[in-house]
Amino acid sequence: MSTTSPSVTTGTPGTASTVTTTTAKAAAVGSTANPVPFGKTASVDGWTVQVLSVTPEAQDSLLHTAPPAGWVYEVYSLQVTRTDAEPMSAVGLNARLLGASAVERGPGNTPDCYGGNPNNATVHQGGTIQNSTCVSLTTTDAAHFILGVGEPATWFAVS
Repeated sequence: MSTTSPSVTTGTPGTASTVTTTTAKAAAVGSTANPVPFGKTASVDGWTVQVLSVTPEAQDSLLHTAPPAGWVYEVYSLQVTRTDAEPMSAVGLNARLLGASAVERGPGNTPDCYGGNPNNATVHQGGTIQNSTCVSLTTTDAAHFILGVGEPATWFAVS
């Protein structure tokens, strides 16, 4: 995204020229182009959210199976504090991962990956929980991805 500054007329009388300058406008923090830095917090849909870690997993922790060829399992961990007065489960934050394929992948996408420590507790204002979930990604997406939380998503760097 860029913005155009007003035109400026320069030169000596009778030989004026017009110069228009264009300056780049930085993408908003939390966008896909400028994710929230790893370890920093952001306010999302009545929560304060922080990415604690993202760890590749060699196998599904429930079924003890490796991911299919071309896939990897990633477990993300979040710490969330409820700031809104209405109690809610952090599952409503709808966390998901986005890589080079431009396809968002979250819990429940195939191939299935069971792992982490999903926390479905109802959290009241001021309450804090940690929540971790396993998501399957293609090996291409696993090379570089970001984590989105909320609707519309606020995007976080994972490293």
